[in-house]
Amino acid sequence: MTVNVLKYRMFQTRIKKLQKALIKQKFDALLITSVPNIAYLTGVTHFSKEEREAHILVTNSSVYIFTDKRYTDSLTQIPHLSIEEISHQFSFIDKLQTVLKKENIKYLGFEEDFVTYSEFENLSTKFSKHIQLSPQSGLVEQLRIIKDDHEIENLKKQVEENKNKYLREKWWRNSI
Repeated sequence: MTVNVLKYRMFQTRIKKLQKALIKQKFDALLITSVPNIAYLTGVTHFSKEEREAHILVTNSSVYIFTDKRYTDSLTQIPHLSIEEISHQFSFIDKLQTVLKKENIKYLGFEEDFVTYSEFENLSTKFSKHIQLSPQSGLVEQLRIIKDDHEIENLKKQVEENKNKYLREKWWRNSI
């Protein structure tokens, strides 16, 4: 088993936890726009925090990532993501509408702390006749609070690396 497979399982486990939370909250899907939350759920860390380079939609059974051609090739390696390529011809809203219809989404949560007013207006104008939009705060963040085994192992490695750097620096300063 490769490291990548282990990582993908970790992200799939996180998504399953979110899907359980969505079911408990009686939502069909959650639109995620926060870059740290996208990274936490997918492992994809190269999106800019300043630009809207990606969105993910987590339904009760699927995960869609909406992004442009710059990123789609690298994302094909992630088995648990369905990629929706956005472009000038097919905007994020167009692609989202297609997926929401395909998945029969009636109750859509969105990250109220990360969706701009303009984005909310676009969502509301396009979908409010057929879909109930509901602001959500902290759903993914609540999952991020409790560290999984992989995160704990990474934290231990980072502590050890920093300790070693500190000891080397201390030795170097004392030897001058």
